[in-house]
Amino acid sequence: MMRVRGIILGCSIAVFSGVLLCWAVCARELLPENRWFMSSEEASEERFANQIEALRRGKGSVGLYDMVDVDEKVRRLAAIVQREQFPMETLSIMHGDASNESIAHAADVPGLRELVLVNVDVDGQGMRALSHAPTLERLAVVQTSIDSKDLKFLNTCSHLRSLTLYQSWPLSIDAKRKERYIAALCDLNDLEKMQLGGNWLSDADIEELRRAMPEVEITRLMHSPY
Repeated sequence: MMRVRGIILGCSIAVFSGVLLCWAVCARELLPENRWFMSSEEASEERFANQIEALRRGKGSVGLYDMVDVDEKVRRLAAIVQREQFPMETLSIMHGDASNESIAHAADVPGLRELVLVNVDVDGQGMRALSHAPTLERLAVVQTSIDSKDLKFLNTCSHLRSLTLYQSWPLSIDAKRKERYIAALCDLNDLEKMQLGGNWLSDADIEELRRAMPEVEITRLMHSPY
């Protein structure tokens, strides 16, 4: 009896292994460009190429979502737009390995009007680079830690009219640090619109900003806009 069970078990394992092998072979042959077998770098490069093709077709925006080598990709993107003169207004960088270098390259994209940064590693150096983006009008920074000293560089962005900040302050923020942060926001007098959200921000803080910046439309965000 035990021998029969062993034979049945062995046959079952053999059949199951055969099915898996056949599935793998078929998938490799039938799936477009062996997509399931791509490395993260290959998949990232393919998605970037698709974004460029969409841009050539007139999409007007590029989204780099959860990609690797983002700094290099933004550098290439800026060079392509400069060379081929595509109309491009929006660049979104989300959850990738972007750094301040990506922001510097984004500033070189001709005609860029909107930049969205979600969960990327940037600081004042990146914010300062945006002063070289002469057409940038809208900036969104989400889940990205920037301090009051980083915000001050946005004063050099002469065309910036809209700023969105959501959960984009230091992880630990005390009363004095909060005061400096709000003061830095109050210095951005050229803005027309400001959207703010985060677990430390109160209704009283919003009212304080509204009193200090009566010409700016200030909205409190209850959830991430991206």
